[in-house]
Amino acid sequence: MDTSNKVAFFIDFAEPEYSLGLIEGARAFFKKQGMEMIIFETGNINSPSKTYGYQRLSIASLISANTVSGMIFVSGPQLYNTTPEYLESYLKSFAPIKIVSIGYDFPEYPCVISSCKKSMKELVEHLVFKHSCRKIALLTVNSHANDVQLRTEIYRQVMKEQNLEENIIFANNLGYVQTVEALKEVNSKSCKFDAIVCMNDEMACACIDTLKSAGIAVPKKVIVTGFDDEMRSSCITPSLTTINQNIYKQGYAAAKMLYDQIKGNPVPHKKVIESTVIYRESCRCISGDMKKGLYLDSKGSLHESELKDVSLYEVSKWFTNRNHFIRITQLYTNMQADISLTALSHRTRDDFTSFGIQSAALCFFKNPVATDKFEYFSLPQEAYVFMAYDNTAEKAVYYDESRITFNPNKTLLPDGLISDYENVQVVAIYKGTILYGYALYKRGPYDPTIYSISFKMLSSTIANAFATTKVLREVELAKTVSVTDEMTGLLNRRGFMTLGKDMLMDSLKKGKGGIILFGDIDGLKKINDTYGHSSGDKAIRAEAAILKEIFGKDCTVGRLGGDEFAVIAPKLTEEKFVVLYKKIKEKCKEYNKSSGEEFTLSISIGCVPFGKKTSSSLHTLLSLADKELYKEKEKHYAEKA
Repeated sequence: MDTSNKVAFFIDFAEPEYSLGLIEGARAFFKKQGMEMIIFETGNINSPSKTYGYQRLSIASLISANTVSGMIFVSGPQLYNTTPEYLESYLKSFAPIKIVSIGYDFPEYPCVISSCKKSMKELVEHLVFKHSCRKIALLTVNSHANDVQLRTEIYRQVMKEQNLEENIIFANNLGYVQTVEALKEVNSKSCKFDAIVCMNDEMACACIDTLKSAGIAVPKKVIVTGFDDEMRSSCITPSLTTINQNIYKQGYAAAKMLYDQIKGNPVPHKKVIESTVIYRESCRCISGDMKKGLYLDSKGSLHESELKDVSLYEVSKWFTNRNHFIRITQLYTNMQADISLTALSHRTRDDFTSFGIQSAALCFFKNPVATDKFEYFSLPQEAYVFMAYDNTAEKAVYYDESRITFNPNKTLLPDGLISDYENVQVVAIYKGTILYGYALYKRGPYDPTIYSISFKMLSSTIANAFATTKVLREVELAKTVSVTDEMTGLLNRRGFMTLGKDMLMDSLKKGKGGIILFGDIDGLKKINDTYGHSSGDKAIRAEAAILKEIFGKDCTVGRLGGDEFAVIAPKLTEEKFVVLYKKIKEKCKEYNKSSGEEFTLSISIGCVPFGKKTSSSLHTLLSLADKELYKEKEKHYAEKA
């Protein structure tokens, strides 16, 4: 795969206008340079969600020097769930590819930052001096994100300068529903504020709707402002006073910085894009009697929205989206029927084409992978092309034809299946804890949300197809999922918990005891950050081989995920384990002397016995062993100190 003209665009979600603006700007620059930008929609890093959205992050493992020459990393939204230190550590794992950050200034990476210092100060002061507001609230979220903290700081600064009381309302996140929840108090009694400054337009729209439902007139009684200047800002009633971040310029500037890095040209560490205030009806600067789509700039000059007929846009957009959702409903109905993998591979092309997708590929791992929440997903060594087509080149490959296999660690897709990667988006294909592979597609003219829904439905259909395919009809889906960790050859978590429970119960029924071990590699994160994930993978394989050698066939040994290993050892006592633990440490030292690797391999292990007087729950025993592991870790770091 030729990587010289390919770059990655790492984004949490591609549907929001913020994301679309960044993507459009970056793509415009790269297109001029003859380069192809591949969008990786990864979801949230370190997401607090208890659902299976963590699976989205698996596609980040496809970004490497084997697939792209550089990456734009949209850091701002990721900082709602994690810290800058964690993200910077995460970015190091992509070495040696070039990286540019949008939204946060990491010391080691060039960045594009949107500055709202002037515009945010101007907006809050405008409310104070122009509209005589005295009780101004800030509607925001708790976040490490640079932009959120800066806007909050400026709000506080102006309030302090004007001797006004701060009023900060916190929502759980920047979404509509969460904002409505945060404003319930406003719904239950008359609003005590004369202006509410919202952290984004989504929150502002929720705020306006909530106030209206409480019988509070906007902007007559309460002024509401937003941030982002989304398309709907000029369409809603009242039209929204907001701040434009010049998102397109941010994407364009980031693309230029990355391009210059790749070409070896001088690159400034930071590019600052100034934002501007847009004054509309929601702060009373534009009268509701005036033509829709008008706004004032900071100098008081009157402008017209790029949408020449805003009211027509509202109606047109509604009908367009209505038709799109009717189509997606029909697709959902079609996908309910039981279908084999062969039939699905053919039908998927027809379904995708009907939604304007002119080229796409579905790539499945040799065996579906059962996962737990992860930071970094170790890609299997083998995948196959389930379906691929390119209507512009009249190419197509299906499941029932000669199967094309490849190593996803080396390439995104075998050469020749799609004409180019321009405008290609990559998403994970999963259902629950089962990860099947990933999809690449060129998004068509439909609303981005339609494609997001389509691939979620496709994932469910694929899961059903695996279960109903003739080849697998005699085997339950659970048995088609690998119980082996492909990297190490040990049992994975699914296999360990399934087979381990059987071994544990069998030992207890026979009146025999043993020990449960829970361990993790010392400093694996540091190995990944310092030497890259390939070195981390070597450390994992080496430790697995040592454990396999020491404990042999009479014990159940598994890799539970990441750096974690577990062992069920019937008949083994804690005293005997002390001897084996020394052997494990000796084997690690031997590896460090002979491997030639820069990192140092070692492992800490916690041990608990099982028998007649202990719990028979494998989960409980592992939890107890984990506590013993924590004590071992403390000893390990004390010895190093």
